[in-house]
Amino acid sequence: MTASEKKEPLVRIYGRLASPEAYRLRDFLHRCDVPFEFIALDSDGQARADAKVAHAKDPRLPVCEFPDGTRMECPSIRQVTEKLGWFANPSREEYDLAIYGAGPAGLSAAVYASADGLKTVLVERWAVGARQRAAPASRTISAFQTASPARSSPSVRASRRASSARRSSSPARACARSWRRAKASATWRTARR
Repeated sequence: MTASEKKEPLVRIYGRLASPEAYRLRDFLHRCDVPFEFIALDSDGQARADAKVAHAKDPRLPVCEFPDGTRMECPSIRQVTEKLGWFANPSREEYDLAIYGAGPAGLSAAVYASADGLKTVLVERWAVGARQRAAPASRTISAFQTASPARSSPSVRASRRASSARRSSSPARACARSWRRAKASATWRTARR
């Protein structure tokens, strides 16, 4: 990363390296891809000068400073997310669908449910899409991009099932159809033995 690409930190954290509270904040901000700067306090003089606390083992540590000058002493993750503007109260009293976990599957489910017109709420405890953000750039390779193998190969059957599921009018029907096929296949295998 070059100096011009380096992001300005949204949070500056002052604390000790061995502090579990400071680690929790750093870990959360890192997983959420929030630019932050951690200043390790090694001495009492540095704690007084930089963090403006009495000593390096002060119970008010870690201290978080934000670009607007706001200063929080020993903040919780929720306080930091509220300050960053991420914590939102629900906008409706009722939802058709609640999805807990905003990893790749949760994000996909929320997008498809919303596209189908459902009132959807997505609840995440930690980092939204954490694995997707942490992973290097990825690309999706469709089963249809490969040359057609023999008719009985598993990849052709999987391609047919996938295209059938895409043609389905609802995800629930596609799931039920897939389950019936799997059950029939398992019954056929059991009867054959």
